[in-house]
Amino acid sequence: SEDYHDLELRADGTRLLMGKENVVMDLFDSIPPLEDPERAVIDCLLQEQDAEGNVTWFWRATEHIPPTWCTHCNWEASLIDAYHHNAFETQADGNILLCLRNVPNAWCERD
Repeated sequence: SEDYHDLELRADGTRLLMGKENVVMDLFDSIPPLEDPERAVIDCLLQEQDAEGNVTWFWRATEHIPPTWCTHCNWEASLIDAYHHNAFETQADGNILLCLRNVPNAWCERD
């Protein structure tokens, strides 16, 4: 679900939204083993919409950035804030610079 933590409104009526979703993941091999290796990660989502609100492009952090890149995570928590999305900025080349507090140097390339 979008939490509209950051939003880019464009002159042509399109918009880019940053949101989040809790996803259950198997993190057993990546962190100290606990009784339940399937825990939820707060995923960072980007969604581009046309002027009518139709989704034209979608990106999720867990498909591109391993949660284990998190530099400030409590790995014993049942809900892991692996990315802590903060803001984004569309660059001149169309790529998106992400500010993810718990991941250094996050970059989203448009495909």
